[in-house]
Amino acid sequence: MHLVFLGSLLLVLSVTTQAQSNYIAILGGGGEPKGESTIFDGDLKQLTRFAKDSPNWKKTISFNGGHTKTEQILMEETGTKPEELKGFTKKSFEEIISSYEKKIISGEMKSGDQLLIHINTHGATRSPENEKSHNVSTAEGTLQNYDTLGGHTVSLDRLKKLTDLAAQKGIKLAIIDLSCHSGNTQNLANKNTCVISGTGPNHYGYNGSSQTFAAQFNSKLKKGKSLEDVYLDARSDFTDLSFPMISTPHGMDVQKLLYDEVTPYLYSYDPKHDKLTPWLEKTVAGEQYCHIDENHQKFVNQVESLLKISTMAEVSKAIEGFKKATNDYESYLRQLQKDMEKAGFPILNNKSKFCADIPKEYIKRLGKSQECMTYSNKELLTINFDNIVASFSESLKETKLPYEKAQYKAILLFLEKAKIAKSDLLKAHPNLANIEKFWQDYPERQNKTLLFGYAVSRSLQKVYSILYKKSAALGPNPCRDFVL
Repeated sequence: MHLVFLGSLLLVLSVTTQAQSNYIAILGGGGEPKGESTIFDGDLKQLTRFAKDSPNWKKTISFNGGHTKTEQILMEETGTKPEELKGFTKKSFEEIISSYEKKIISGEMKSGDQLLIHINTHGATRSPENEKSHNVSTAEGTLQNYDTLGGHTVSLDRLKKLTDLAAQKGIKLAIIDLSCHSGNTQNLANKNTCVISGTGPNHYGYNGSSQTFAAQFNSKLKKGKSLEDVYLDARSDFTDLSFPMISTPHGMDVQKLLYDEVTPYLYSYDPKHDKLTPWLEKTVAGEQYCHIDENHQKFVNQVESLLKISTMAEVSKAIEGFKKATNDYESYLRQLQKDMEKAGFPILNNKSKFCADIPKEYIKRLGKSQECMTYSNKELLTINFDNIVASFSESLKETKLPYEKAQYKAILLFLEKAKIAKSDLLKAHPNLANIEKFWQDYPERQNKTLLFGYAVSRSLQKVYSILYKKSAALGPNPCRDFVL
């Protein structure tokens, strides 16, 4: 009996001391235009240095798609041979995720093992009706829009099955999503899955500088540190307008308090990707700004009261910095909204539908009885209808098909109706003529929002850190349990 017991004990010791296996997938670099490099190269260099310094991690790389300098980083830092370079495509993404799922199911990847999925590419906003997370760009095409992307994409919802399998088998899974709108990926978190997002669901992420959150996070990846530690270190020292998120109980507690309220203060004007103007137009059109001052003050008071509970030495300075930064931006937004109201913005989003009948003999062929188009007042004021009319008039002259002629004639009729509506709109609301002047001055004025936004971002870092440390939220913490 004694010998049998000893043998069992040795067997148990053998099993429990079996080495933990670590896996890392480096994915992204998609959506970039043709050229030698991508905007992700600096962050990639930091990440691949961690990979190089961690030879025990089993690496899978699917990054980029034909940028020579980016490929050079991958080869120099990871030892990848030219023929082994694998671009980030829909096919490669599917193959990689499927291979990890098979490893878990087969038992090759076992309880206690760690799998890190690191994604840095362009990211889209979320479609709440059919998405849990969001889409990100692959290297098969160039993004066309910083919100909807366009080009070629994959959905990170594909990771949901992997998160479920990891939870079932006790695999420590981490998803690092540094793309724009990556806060949506927080929806994939569970008791075994740590999710760290480079920004919130409504905001852009930033690359191309050593001071962005993405660069700071990648540079702080060090052996022996937990992902929670890396996140908190990086979150306390970055310079951009993102709002990084983490799926720990403390993180969700603080993010729930702060995120929605500070959302507009992290917007700024940019001709390529402007989130602030639509937000301002919406608040002015709905007259929401009448109550914003009051709501803002309630929010600031709430944050101040929570911060005062802490005994940390820097609390007073954090409170004053946060109050000044948000109050300054708040005042500027109020002035912009007054200028917009004066220029006639509250009725810009009102819409009108314009239709013209199709001749009866062509209804069956065209599959419709009318040609219609809906225009907002903003579109009526900004669309050059004369150019559109000229284009369709030319098409009408060129076509020899009777049903096409009927269609073009109907289109020209509703365009004429729209032109008349534009003239009537300006007669009824002469102040709308000021909108052209408003837009001329708008870019210069909106550049100020960048400075206001940076001030808010810096003040938030101190506030977030204090609130995170004082949070009493309970529950599993897979980000703390995931140790590099």
